[in-house]
Amino acid sequence: MFEEIVGSSRALKAVLARIAKVGPTDSTVFITGETGTGKELFARAVHKRSQRAGRAFVSVNCAALAPR
Repeated sequence: MFEEIVGSSRALKAVLARIAKVGPTDSTVFITGETGTGKELFARAVHKRSQRAGRAFVSVNCAALAPR
């Protein structure tokens, strides 16, 4: 079900369960974390399970946005 995400820890299983739960909903999901932790992989997993899966996935790096 989550072919791109590899691991078997309890924490990872909890995150995957949350992805499976929120994916089919029409909710906005904000993913935060340290660089290199796989945030975009998790975002793609949510997108694949959403009603928007047939449309383009657009990733936004908020750190790259200029301050107001």
